[in-house]
Amino acid sequence: MDLVVNHVGLTVADLDRSTAFYTALGGEVVGGDRFDGPHMDRGLGVEGVDLHVRMVRFGSVILELLQYAAPPGQPWTGRNNDVGASHLAFTVDDIQAVHAALVAQGVEFYSEPIEIKTGAFAGGFFVYAKDPDGVTVEFLQAGPTLAGLAP
Repeated sequence: MDLVVNHVGLTVADLDRSTAFYTALGGEVVGGDRFDGPHMDRGLGVEGVDLHVRMVRFGSVILELLQYAAPPGQPWTGRNNDVGASHLAFTVDDIQAVHAALVAQGVEFYSEPIEIKTGAFAGGFFVYAKDPDGVTVEFLQAGPTLAGLAP
């Protein structure tokens, strides 16, 4: 089986707020729609679905933002070490500049950029932030080994 990732989906509380956050990071809105009805209930395993979707492109990757107008969901309360936790990672050229710019915009970070000491990313830096719903977003500056592989 030869699979290719089509998109990454992220359920959000406020579609417009999350769209603003991700487009401010450089994403481009490339589509959106609304889905409801018994076939969607069955396909998603959720009764009474009223789903609003927006597609945001980052290069060749599509981020699908999903807001369930109904039924209401629960806020994300997971920790990074909880099973099922996920994060989006963005490659950046200058992590210090990105960190400073986003802090000035009010984005909450777990820490300052951290140097990666071992492994494939050694010599690079990473930092985790929170999106408007508290979902982890990573910014990664590749080290010398993988710098040529970064998109």
